Parts: sequence; C-alpha cells; structure tokens
Amino acid sequence: MNMNQILDKMRATKDKSLYYECSLELFSNFDFITEVMNIFCDDFEFIDDVAESYVKYIPEEDINGNPEYIELCMLLGQYVPKGHPRYEFYTNRLDGIYSIFLLHVMMVKDQLDDVSELGFSILMEDYKGRKNILDYFASRLMDELYHKNHCGSFEDLIHKHCESPHNVEVEGYEQFFVRTLYGVDKNLSYYVFENPHLLCDLIDELDEICENWYEYEDELSIRCVEIIKDWVSKKESENAYGDDFDYTQAMNEVIVSMNFGKMFGLDRKQVVVNKSRIISFGSARFKQDLKEVINKVLMERLTLSELNNLKLDEEEPDAKKVLKP
Repeated sequence: MNMNQILDKMRATKDKSLYYECSLELFSNFDFITEVMNIFCDDFEFIDDVAESYVKYIPEEDINGNPEYIELCMLLGQYVPKGHPRYEFYTNRLDGIYSIFLLHVMMVKDQLDDVSELGFSILMEDYKGRKNILDYFASRLMDELYHKNHCGSFEDLIHKHCESPHNVEVEGYEQFFVRTLYGVDKNLSYYVFENPHLLCDLIDELDEICENWYEYEDELSIRCVEIIKDWVSKKESENAYGDDFDYTQAMNEVIVSMNFGKMFGLDRKQVVVNKSRIISFGSARFKQDLKEVINKVLMERLTLSELNNLKLDEEEPDAKKVLKP
C-alpha cells in the first residue's frame, strides 16, 4: 500500500498497529507523520511516541529553528491534555521557540529599517509555505497585542479606546481587528485578512464585550465613586486637613460644583442648602486636592484594572504600551 492508502485505512479502522508496519521511508516522511498524529490525536501517548521517533531524523544542532520540529511541537502542544506530565514540557518548548523568534526580530530590526514592529514579515520569509507555523505565530502575536501588551484585560483595552459598542459593530468585528493590526504590523494585518479563521476566538470575545458594554460602564462608575469616597474617608481618619470642617459636606460641595452630583446620588439644591459656612485654610486645600483626585479618577478614562491598581497618594509607574485601535 502507498502512503495515502495506509492513511485511509488508519482513518477507517483507527488501528495504531498499522503505523508500526510501515517502511522506514514513511517513518521519516514528515507529511505522513503529521497525518498519523492528527488521526490518533485522542491518544496522546501514542502521538508523542510517533513525534519523538521522527525527531531522531532532525539534526540536533538546529532543532529549535527547524520548521518540522516547530510544527510537531505545535501539534503536540495543541493535543496534550492539561494536567498531563508532558503539558508543561511542550508549553515550555513553544514558549522557547516564540522567545527565539522575538529575539531574532530584535536583532534584525537593529540592522534593517523596513521591519515592522512585530516582525511578521520575517516569519513569512523564514517559514514561507508553512501555514501551520504562520497561523500559530499570528495567533500568538495577536494574543500578545490584545491580551498581554497593555495594562489590564482585553475588555479594558476596548473600553479605553472605543467610545461605544455601536462604533465597533458598525465597522464590523473582522474589519476592526484588521484595521488595528494594520497600525502595528501591515504584514500581519494582510495575513489575518486572508485567513479570517484566526480571528474566531477574538471575535467571540469582542462580541461578548460589546454585549456587556453598559454593565462594564456601570461597574466602572461604581468603582470611581468608591475610590473617591474612600480617599475622603482616609483623609478624615488621618485628620489630614484639620478638624474644623465637615469632610462629607465639603466633598459633596466639590462634587456638585463639578457636575458629578447625579453619579453620587446627590441633590444639588440640598447640598447648597447645607453649604458649609466654615472657611479655613484646611477646607480650601482639601477641596483643591479633592478636585485633582476627581479629575484623575473620572476624567482620565481609566479602566477597571487601572482603577483597582490606582494609588492616589503615590507616583504611578510608567504604563505598559497600549495598542490604540
């Protein structure tokens, strides 16, 4: 039987013993090996052995950069069950391969000016025709951009740079990703445009974010109010501005003067009626500092993650780079 006949019989019978009856020529045929792994992907022990047997044919000195080895690792990383003793092994292997690629991009960018930020053009040159590898790296680069290369979650990123779900929905989810990728890496954007299946998980995630848009905004407002009130309570407990005025009333006066009364459930008329008659240096300084706090919390378009990590009385560390759609 030729290779295709053997593979057809494997698919029909799920008989693993057929593999051991194959010729040495087939044992060293990469296309045959990967098909066997796909056919028997539900038996990880078996396909792990199949891959290890094939790896012997790859020169050890260039194994980490060998396209066939990379594809085998990707397949095994895809099929290894979580919690399996080899799960961490293949996860680390793939992380190592990805790190080598990033280092290669940095080195090439130091020498050339025409390499885009993420270096997908380098991948297209190094692994031309290796669609599995290009798909894997494209997905991984997008994961870095949308989930890891900024402060907070993907949901935070979308809310920070998109004014409403309507804008995203009108543009179209697929077009949204292609456009935002274009601003970072044109080659990756073109590749994703031609291979839209790579966006399936991201589109599902973005769709859910748009559906929950106003719940997120409500939670954001509640958190803003909590932070401001907590700051005032802390200053009052520390007696930071003296004890000759009503902190709560002074806070309410600042809030309604800045037109945020509705957010805090305050009635402007009632606040004005109860307006503090005490004028002191401490009160004036408190109100000025509180205005700065309110501006920081409410006017800087902070995300939930940024709010939860906000240290109002400390200098904030430099923010990580954020992809701007």
